[in-house]
Amino acid sequence: MLVVFAAFGIYKTFLKPDWSAAFLNDPSFLPNGFGGILVAMGLTFIAFEGYEIIVQSGEEVKNPEKNIPRAVLVSLWVAVIIYIMVAFALIGAIQVGVPSWMYLGELAEFSMIRVADQIMAFGSVLIIAGGLVSTISAMNATVYSSSRVAFALGRMGYLPEALSRINEKRRTPHYAILFSYFIIVSMTLAPIETVASAADIMFLILFILVNSVLIILRFRRPDLKRAFKMPFAPYLPIFAIIVQLVIGYYLVTEIEHTTFVAGITIFWVLAGSFFYFSYSEKEIKRRSKYLIKKLYEEKPFAEEEYKILVPIKNIANAGNLADLANMIAKEKKLTLSS
Repeated sequence: MLVVFAAFGIYKTFLKPDWSAAFLNDPSFLPNGFGGILVAMGLTFIAFEGYEIIVQSGEEVKNPEKNIPRAVLVSLWVAVIIYIMVAFALIGAIQVGVPSWMYLGELAEFSMIRVADQIMAFGSVLIIAGGLVSTISAMNATVYSSSRVAFALGRMGYLPEALSRINEKRRTPHYAILFSYFIIVSMTLAPIETVASAADIMFLILFILVNSVLIILRFRRPDLKRAFKMPFAPYLPIFAIIVQLVIGYYLVTEIEHTTFVAGITIFWVLAGSFFYFSYSEKEIKRRSKYLIKKLYEEKPFAEEEYKILVPIKNIANAGNLADLANMIAKEKKLTLSS
C-alpha cells in the first residue's frame, strides 16, 4: 500500500515544473536546526524496531545463523527505502499555501490521511484500510515476539517457570502469550504519545546495551564461534552508541510531557531491576545447584546380573564351548546365553 502511495506521489511530484522548490528553495526547511532532525529520529526510531522481532524468533527459524542476519538486513533496507519514498512523495506532491513540511507537521499523525486524496483517487480510504491491516499485523508480531522472550526468560529462570510451559495441543507457550497480552493492555492506560515516547527511549537503551555487550564480548571471548562478522568492530558499535545517546538526549529534552515519559521509563527499569535481584538471581542459582546435583550426585552402585556370551563359529565345537561356559556360570552363579 505504501509503495503504491509513494509511486503516485513521486509521479505527481515530477509533473510539477518547480518540484525541486519544495526541497531546495525553502529557507525555513530546518526551522529547528539539526536538533529537530534528531528529535524526529528519536520519535520515528520505533518504526525500525521490527528487525528485533526477527531475532526473537530465532528458535523457530531454519538455519538461523544465516537466515536471521539476512532477514534483518533485507527488512531494514526495505523499510528505509519505502519510508524515504513516502516522505519524498508527501513533501513534493501536495500543493498548499504554506511549506509542505509545516502543513504536514500541523496535521501530525493524520497527515497521510488528509493529503492522500490529493495524491491518488480514494487515497484516504486506502491509507486507512492499509493502516488497520498493518496495525493488526504489527500487534500480532509484537505478541508473538514478546511471548517468545517471556518463554525464553521463564526457561532460563529470569521469570517464573510457568511461562516456559508449552500447550500440549497447540504446541505454543500459552502462558507467555497471556502474559504478553496483559503487558500490552496495561500500556493502553496511558496516552498514546507518552507510550510511544517511552517505548522509543526504552528501545534506545536496549540498542545501546546490545552494542556495548557486542564490544565487551569481542574482547572477553574472542574464541567464540560467531555466525556473522561485524564490519569495523569495535568502531561501528561505538559510533552507534554515540549516535543513540545524542538522539536520546534530544528526545528527552524536546518531547512533550518529559517528566511523565521519564517517570514511566525509570519505573520500568527499576521494576525490572527489583524483580531480577529479588527473584531472578536467586532462581537462577537454585536451578544451577539443582542441575549440578542432578548430574553429579553420587549413588550407591547397584549390582547387576552378568551373563556369559558364547560366540559360535564352528558348529562342531559348540558342545564343548557350551560345557565350558556352563561350568564357569555355575561357579560364578552367572547366566549362560548363546
